[in-house]
Amino acid sequence: MITHKSITRRLFIVRALLSGLIAVVIPRLILASPVEHIYFENLANRLGSVIKNKHSSYFVGREYLKQKPWEADKKMLIELIFRDKSKIEDILNGDNNMLRRFLVDRIHDDYTRGETVSVRRWILSQTEARIYALSALS
Repeated sequence: MITHKSITRRLFIVRALLSGLIAVVIPRLILASPVEHIYFENLANRLGSVIKNKHSSYFVGREYLKQKPWEADKKMLIELIFRDKSKIEDILNGDNNMLRRFLVDRIHDDYTRGETVSVRRWILSQTEARIYALSALS
């Protein structure tokens, strides 16, 4: 004899939502993560290439991340540095001079807006501190 277990409407909706969530999230984790990871790793390396004193920047970046541990993520830092994601490709496909000009302008804008942070009594722009944080994460 076959017995049928009744399913409530609420249980059906919960299972359907979970199935949909799994169908969307799992492929993104499997397929997008490696590509995205490599992309942001390359961006971090490119930004790190403009730093002259890598040893000092590492320690300044670590101190900054002690103050803001929630920013200890390369993707987040890069998105915060660039603000406007449409500029990322143009600037990073250009030469180092273009990248330096962009960063100098961003740092100047930070000081103008008062977006600064104190790291061991040094006043840095948010952009500077985030670039150093990237070097600490590398």
